[in-house]
Amino acid sequence: MPGTEQFIKEYSACEQDLRFYIGSLINNKSDVDDILQETATMIWKKYDDGRDPDKPFLPWALAFAFNAVRNYRHRLKVRQKYFSDELLESMAVVQEKRQDELSAQGAILKAAVRRLSARDRLLIEHRYSSGGTIQDLAMKLGEKPDALYKQLQRIRENLLKTIQLEMKRV
Repeated sequence: MPGTEQFIKEYSACEQDLRFYIGSLINNKSDVDDILQETATMIWKKYDDGRDPDKPFLPWALAFAFNAVRNYRHRLKVRQKYFSDELLESMAVVQEKRQDELSAQGAILKAAVRRLSARDRLLIEHRYSSGGTIQDLAMKLGEKPDALYKQLQRIRENLLKTIQLEMKRV
């Protein structure tokens, strides 16, 4: 870029002023460093096409710093709003209940798979346990892959119905 040397000269001359300005608005040093880096990046991107060379660099750069601080505070506010201690506790309770439900569904699924015919169990185990493809199994069994896909779909639908019915009873 044609203004690289000029940018470095102007930015270097005011970097400490930008750091102090950001530091006066944010009290966490590592966050100040991050915001200063974000500010430098924004200034660099707009330097050649958005800057009036007849006006002082520092006030123009401070506007970017202000926007970066505002963005930081917004992100922090959102993070605090959505990740409060109360919310985290609620999420933990929901996850604990969900884990119990998933465990019950897993047990029902295992029992249902054990009750499948040997051929259906072979399809399920080949596809999900061994990670094999339907094409490979079709070649091995001498059948068309489309027929096995349809059979596998019916098995999955039946397993899902079984899980849903059993979960209603639990």
